[in-house]
Amino acid sequence: MAFGEWWKLMAHAFAYLTVRLFSECEEFAN
Repeated sequence: MAFGEWWKLMAHAFAYLTVRLFSECEEFAN
């Protein structure tokens, strides 16, 4: 796999986890 593809995959995974974590924190705060 090309390094560019690996970097894109990592970026998407990181963004997804960040959004999930933020959503769970929002639910916990309410």
